[in-house]
Amino acid sequence: YTFINNLSSQPDIIHSTFFASDCLALYLQSRYFQNAKIITTIHNLGSHQNKLKKKFHYHLLSQFDHVIAVSEAVKTNVIHLQPKIRNISVIHPSVIKATTTYSKKEKHTHKQKLCAELHIDEKTIILVAIGRLHPVKNISKLIEVMKYIENFPIALLIYGTGALENDLKKQVLQNKQENIYFMGFTNDIAYVLQAADMYISLSHSEAFPQVVLEAGANTCPVFHSDVGGIKEIITDSENGFLCSCFDTPEQIAQRVQRIFLQPVLLKTVTQNLQKKIEQHFTVSMMIKQNMNVYEKRLGNL
Repeated sequence: YTFINNLSSQPDIIHSTFFASDCLALYLQSRYFQNAKIITTIHNLGSHQNKLKKKFHYHLLSQFDHVIAVSEAVKTNVIHLQPKIRNISVIHPSVIKATTTYSKKEKHTHKQKLCAELHIDEKTIILVAIGRLHPVKNISKLIEVMKYIENFPIALLIYGTGALENDLKKQVLQNKQENIYFMGFTNDIAYVLQAADMYISLSHSEAFPQVVLEAGANTCPVFHSDVGGIKEIITDSENGFLCSCFDTPEQIAQRVQRIFLQPVLLKTVTQNLQKKIEQHFTVSMMIKQNMNVYEKRLGNL
């Protein structure tokens, strides 16, 4: 309230994101800023939300002047759940420093350091999974995949915490898998991706996986389940690798092994992803697209 009382003029735009701030934006408009346009950005498919909360949230969206979806997949889902939405558009997220490049020497140094920390051979292929340890991330299946990769030394590093952590650790223990490491939370994803040989995700649902952009910006190849908005970034075998959610762990393991037996393809695909990010997912592009929405809602376009 102190902030509101100290405003020298009323805002033209209130832009919120996620459920709590969406509720706050509607309250502020109705109580204090009746002339302000309210805009929200939807970042997910709602797969993790309580059903009642999800229903109420999507009901609120019909009261916004504009809804921004982070992917075409999210837009389709929002329209399906709330057809009364007045205006909706897609603005993809961006990644900071997408044009940063890392030399082979720099990447090798990062990998050396990580291998030393884990006491594993530098020739070991490092796969990394990053995210909440939640059922939707399907980490359990990824652990099963590792049982079938036998042709070369490989390790899976799992970054993140969550409700399934103890269950997943028990699974690894029961399988007697000594090449899977639970790394906990990290605030240095760039370092992890620079050291990794591949980012891998078998997630059941993704609106628009930001970590895929970060992987590409850090010259780390991507292997991902074909879900949600992933195809708005990745084209299979062109700038990344996709698998079906219905593929068995053994099928996925065979695909991963074939990829690492084709170093030229792997290098080309990684370079293609970095180029796509530099061309389509920059901060300046995202800012420009948001400003266009603001101008349009204020009647300046």
